[in-house]
Amino acid sequence: MESLAQNNVGPPTPRPALSLTANAASVLHEGRVVAGEVIQSHAGGSVLVAIGNLRVPARAQIPLEPGQRFMATVESNGDVVVLRVLTGDRASSISPLLDALRLLLPGERPIGAALSELVAVLKSLKGGGRAGEAGELLNKLADHVFQPGSRGGELASLLKRSGRGLEAALLAAILRRGAPDAAALGVDLKARLLMARASTSEATLSDALSKVIRSIESDQALGLAREAGSEPRSLSLPFPDPGLEGAPWTTAWLTFKGAQDDPGSAESDEGAVHLQVDVELAQLGPLRADLGLSPGRLKVRILAASERARALLQGSIPGLEETLSASGLAVEVRVGISPPEALSIPDRAAGVRFLEEHHLLDESA
Repeated sequence: MESLAQNNVGPPTPRPALSLTANAASVLHEGRVVAGEVIQSHAGGSVLVAIGNLRVPARAQIPLEPGQRFMATVESNGDVVVLRVLTGDRASSISPLLDALRLLLPGERPIGAALSELVAVLKSLKGGGRAGEAGELLNKLADHVFQPGSRGGELASLLKRSGRGLEAALLAAILRRGAPDAAALGVDLKARLLMARASTSEATLSDALSKVIRSIESDQALGLAREAGSEPRSLSLPFPDPGLEGAPWTTAWLTFKGAQDDPGSAESDEGAVHLQVDVELAQLGPLRADLGLSPGRLKVRILAASERARALLQGSIPGLEETLSASGLAVEVRVGISPPEALSIPDRAAGVRFLEEHHLLDESA
């Protein structure tokens, strides 16, 4: 590993020629890993580097060129702040993920909103004389929407076909030295979108397809970021909203937790599997369902943001319990109220430990 010392233009020995501002000090504290880019490079090793929105004059002890990116740990050497540039396997494993996150997260849209826009484009093309192509893709998209009342096997199939495992499936086929499974690719959402984009000459359709693909890829990259931070797995699925005019789908967010991740969840038995589902519907507002599955028992706690929504949900409990009990489980369903701010679906990137540690969301940095 090589180093950069924060310094002003001046003598070659590293020394602080300016004190850190409060803004810089909040970012460049010892032990933190930061991503940087060289903005300017001058004779004698003087450089200006960017870390988030922060611009830091420094003295480089290695050759650096404008535009060059690097990962570094922050160290202190007396009064000198040192950025220790990471090289080798550690840098190569982190940088591609950071590059992908920087590329994908700006302008990220939930899968439901992106698919709804695509549906609107397809319907306009269908009415404009391209009924065959647009109608076929419309029918395929409907296969990827989570339907209320679906059983566990149907949800598992939907997740498998959601596009998030496409690259892994292609890599597995390459390692086997065989051709990818054409049948599996034919029902994968991302594969369908990529093939549709490759075959269309319609700019509006191509743009709408790209937005959905970007939404899926953002979810893939965020999943890797959560994995890097040892956080619970979370992903999204399009979900029908009958009360939402002009857009057929909203987004359901699924977070898979162990008991250690959420000790206050619906089921606290040792070894229980936990699933949190967040969705916002036009007529009911934000909802959260906490499901705890242990041997022979399923506990469900549903939280709504208003008394009206709670009353509507309460009336559906008998039918829900009957449906869930068909699997042979002892089922308990409760409905409660929670403040709307506690149920509001946040930016899915907010709170991801890996992004915070690398300042991808730090607008002040």
